[in-house]
Amino acid sequence: MCAVAKKLLKLTTLLSVLLLLLMLTGCPPKVVYYQLTVTTEGNGHVVKNPEPEEKGYLEGATVELTAVADEGWEFEKWVIGEDEVIGSPYTITMDSDKTVTAVFDLIPPEEYTLTINTTGDGTVTADPEPVEGKYQEGTEVELTAAPAAGWEFVNWLVGEAEETDNPLEITMDS
Repeated sequence: MCAVAKKLLKLTTLLSVLLLLLMLTGCPPKVVYYQLTVTTEGNGHVVKNPEPEEKGYLEGATVELTAVADEGWEFEKWVIGEDEVIGSPYTITMDSDKTVTAVFDLIPPEEYTLTINTTGDGTVTADPEPVEGKYQEGTEVELTAAPAAGWEFVNWLVGEAEETDNPLEITMDS
């Protein structure tokens, strides 16, 4: 066999091996990235772990989302498409582009009942008047005692403390 034929045979064999190797292993997989859009309703924010790469998250990546409520607010739920999920943190798998909304609710203020008892004859007015018998925490209430004819106002007993101002301003904190 001549030298050219030997070289051609070696080259053909090498190309055959490379072609066979390519057929057995396949082409390199396509790299797919997905976008994760996170929005909020109410006051708070979301921490993503890990943060996305510049192109987004690799297909199959898992992302932990942690809802952090601002003061006076509380986390209620995640909304993902038409699904609602309770609990934080929440782990999501990136198998498509996703939009997730963290929903935060305002924590309602504490409400307190003001009990007014009188000794003797007369009336007491409270301004403002309670709503459904209750005041929200922090409400300033002015109490005015109006003694009946022949009676006089002596004092208020607020908890264990005696107060003589009339009207008396109190803050609803318990």
